[in-house]
Amino acid sequence: MSVSRAAHTRSRAARLTQTRLATTTAVATAITLVAASASAQYSSDKVSMYDQITVSGFGTGADNGNDCWGYVSASGREYALMGISNALAVVEVTDPANPVVVDTVSHTNSLWGDVKVYQDYAYFVNESGGGIDVIDLSDVDNGTVSLVRRVTSDGLRTSHNVVVNTDTGYLYTVGSNIYGGGLVAYDLSTPSNPVRVGQWTGSYIHDAQVVRYPDGREIAFCFCGENGLYIVDASNKNSMSTIKRVTYSGLSYCHQGWADEELNYLYVDDELDEYYGYEPTTRTIIVDISDLPNSAYAGEFTTGLPSSDHNLYVKGDYIFEANYTSGVRIFDASDRLNPVEAGWFDTYPSNNSVGFNGNWNVYPYLPSGTVLASDMQRGLFILDASEAVDDMRLSVDPLFAGQMANLYVTGATASGPVYFVYSLAGTGSTYLAALNVTLDLANPVLAGSDTADVNGDATLSKMVPNAAKNKLVWIQACEYQGKTNVVNEQVN
Repeated sequence: MSVSRAAHTRSRAARLTQTRLATTTAVATAITLVAASASAQYSSDKVSMYDQITVSGFGTGADNGNDCWGYVSASGREYALMGISNALAVVEVTDPANPVVVDTVSHTNSLWGDVKVYQDYAYFVNESGGGIDVIDLSDVDNGTVSLVRRVTSDGLRTSHNVVVNTDTGYLYTVGSNIYGGGLVAYDLSTPSNPVRVGQWTGSYIHDAQVVRYPDGREIAFCFCGENGLYIVDASNKNSMSTIKRVTYSGLSYCHQGWADEELNYLYVDDELDEYYGYEPTTRTIIVDISDLPNSAYAGEFTTGLPSSDHNLYVKGDYIFEANYTSGVRIFDASDRLNPVEAGWFDTYPSNNSVGFNGNWNVYPYLPSGTVLASDMQRGLFILDASEAVDDMRLSVDPLFAGQMANLYVTGATASGPVYFVYSLAGTGSTYLAALNVTLDLANPVLAGSDTADVNGDATLSKMVPNAAKNKLVWIQACEYQGKTNVVNEQVN
């Protein structure tokens, strides 16, 4: 990596502490030392810990942690949604080194729980009862989180998992007590009131990813335990149909998976192949989905450790895995068929044995680049994986109206153009065809550009208008097929 770790620390955590919290140097140093001491309890490589909230730290008397997800408010503030056995906890992680538990929403006690987000609502399910919890997050910046309703229509009580396609506005329960645990679709046209509109009952489903294809079809990759992988056309909710069933050698329990952004390959966890001794080390299976009706096993890779695998997600060229006792594992999948481990953080230091303790989930999609990880025994971990992913990173000096602003990018393509953009409208999704990149900003405006040096560093100095005083601004940088994190700052 061309950028030092100190540069990343300077550009993000230190600046947040100085500008948003206005702490003294002595206090900032003390916080850094405490964080370093806590992080030292856990082994890692190229991933560090900002902070941790233990299961008991949520104050609900929960027995264990389970799922986690992320939410970004209209103001750009970032939140972790952490599942614990008796509640969903909402934690602000805008300053990742100083997380704040905003509120918890209780539910019946359950080892298993799962959460997803659509617009300003979170949807939580568990295996003890209550159906789908619909939780309003729209006023979370003011400390208000409210349970709107529990969806129990058609006799729904329990669901192992919940899936949301944010591109189409449909929610799906899987592994529920209705329709054989299949794929049950709900329309989110009114996000506060999901309405069932169809179901696919070809198999019990443990988990799924549902995506919209460029041709408009909605395709569900369904991970069906002992039955393997089913690929389902979910476009017509009244007549969802099977495209292909895929199996592989050593199939034990096809648990979960995620597709690459080009929709050429699907990466799959089998939760029990290590447990039953079919595989000596953690295995991730690769399925070629470039031609859906002919999808087939294409390869596999391993961490080399005996731990069981649980959940994984793909972000750009990287795969983020939650592998129970061996923690968060990050792979560089630039070569889609031959991923190479790029970094890791072990949330469960006791051992790396096969079994079902430790890291349940990992969430790598917050615009800031902060990574969330949930551990069954040790709670919520807030992580910095910037060194492992070797991404372009943006940092911004404090902004003052009528003064020059300095913006810094590291990790860009050497000697290539870098474009700095900003928005006053917040985060969103804007595709730039000329650069083949999707920005995480709504209504972005070009601020300027620079040519990266041989180390991949670029800088822009720009005058901040007097009229911008007290306004929030969202800033991002990009290059051809690449982009940075989003920085949200208020103009002083």
